[in-house]
Amino acid sequence: MTDLFADGTISIHGAQENNLKDVSLDIPKHKTTVFAGLSGSGKSSLVFDTLAAVSRRELNETFPSFTQQYLPKYGQPEVNRIDNLPVAIVVEQKPIGGNSRSTLATYTGIYSVLRLMFSRIGQPWVGYSEWFSFNLPQGMCPKCQGLGFVDDVDERQLIDPNKSLNEGAMTFAGFQPGTWRWKEYGNSGLFDLDKKIKDYTDEEYDLFMHAPQQKLKNPPANWGRTALYEGLVPRMLRSVIHSASGRHHEAALSKIVTRKPCPVCHGTRLNKKALTGKIAGKNIAEVSDMDLVSVLKFLDNISDPKAKTMVRELHSKVQALVDIGLGYLSLGRGTDTLSGGEAQRIKIAKYLTSSLSDLVYVLDEPSVGLHPHDIKLITQSLKKLKEHGNTIILVDHNPAIISTADYVVEMGPQAGKNGGQVTFTGTYDELLRSDTITGKMLREKITFPKPREPQSWLNVNHVTSHNLKDVSTRIPQGVMTVISGPAGSGKSTLVQAFKQQVSDQDYIDLSQDFVGLNIRSTPATYLNILNPLRKLFSKANNGVST
Repeated sequence: MTDLFADGTISIHGAQENNLKDVSLDIPKHKTTVFAGLSGSGKSSLVFDTLAAVSRRELNETFPSFTQQYLPKYGQPEVNRIDNLPVAIVVEQKPIGGNSRSTLATYTGIYSVLRLMFSRIGQPWVGYSEWFSFNLPQGMCPKCQGLGFVDDVDERQLIDPNKSLNEGAMTFAGFQPGTWRWKEYGNSGLFDLDKKIKDYTDEEYDLFMHAPQQKLKNPPANWGRTALYEGLVPRMLRSVIHSASGRHHEAALSKIVTRKPCPVCHGTRLNKKALTGKIAGKNIAEVSDMDLVSVLKFLDNISDPKAKTMVRELHSKVQALVDIGLGYLSLGRGTDTLSGGEAQRIKIAKYLTSSLSDLVYVLDEPSVGLHPHDIKLITQSLKKLKEHGNTIILVDHNPAIISTADYVVEMGPQAGKNGGQVTFTGTYDELLRSDTITGKMLREKITFPKPREPQSWLNVNHVTSHNLKDVSTRIPQGVMTVISGPAGSGKSTLVQAFKQQVSDQDYIDLSQDFVGLNIRSTPATYLNILNPLRKLFSKANNGVST
């Protein structure tokens, strides 16, 4: 045990954040420490809300006041002090993003270097690096605007022609009368709000449905000074279908939108000029379509001395992704199509190429949703981070993750107000022999219930989305079914196919998306508990409004 603390400690004194009961604790530096215990026992309160929050807050305070106003704000946790605290890098369970313009290469910074390399040694010379960007006008395909696909929108699904704007002619969620999206049409002064859509002239209908984004001439007084008007179809494409918010409307959009590869760029996202520049016979789109293992071979064949630095940087970034088990992905893979396990590993891989050391990496349940094979790859990558001179702290419940720890801290003994205490510190072997709830559960043998007979079956046929190769299968209804396999094997894609199969039925989708982005939202408001509580308080307070 003494050797564990040979490189020093991170010492927490008197932590009282949330349910923590004056916790004082030493965490060994340059080791891997796993925080275990029941959900709600205080693990996150100690690791994220105290240790990581203090580190981030004090790091921000090193910047000038002018810069601090643009940085994330972290409150002062309830803790007496923390000694020997390194800079904390938090790898949270947050989706990379649903933006259709984001790819694996753009997210990791690989595409910026790749564009620079093509601008330097590509033949024939095309232009500067921006001429190879599908997110900039110089490089994007003019037809699809750099998305690689075009969407055909069924206008009949967006409106009810027998209604006026005041009657709710726009039928898609969020466009009802009185909403801020409705006001972009209702307050424009362009339309008779009581006139039914079917009675619009051709010019009125085209203005309402298809007009490009534009500044209004002589707008009404209640029209925003900087506001722009945009027809319903392009408005839907820009702000719903092609944005992160589209993920919240997948079922509804599937009935409205037909997506197909762009007929001009054929999915490459780039214009013809950008595709003429080649290195070793490949243009930048062809390199983006390669799996990462093939990209490494492509880089190995580049000998031009002008690209030496760029090749070295690209090789380092791509190799980190391959080492963590993502070699089957392509650089052009959209981040909105990545599974949760893939997204988590991409974040970890970004840090593997960092030259910084003596940091503390804090991870929130990196094992969630991962296959045992993927967990093994993550633990190997975290070991590399540790060997670079960093400290690794994980909050996790998975026995496979706990078993790899140099040091284990269990929080408990229960959850909520009955938790918030350190109930064990020591090695994994010592935890197995302990009388704590985690030690007992780790020693308990796994038993399986008797299978239940299915009531009926749900079928999907010939699924070819993403990497699925003409898959046809069925799952039983009335029983619990687990779809297993390594990250990226097609599990989420298959589940999506089943969801589309039952899109006309009521079903509950417990996805990994955030429950809300409003900072005013709480468990009480989200679960619709607050309104009944307010009524009770109002009744007890002689009907005073609450």
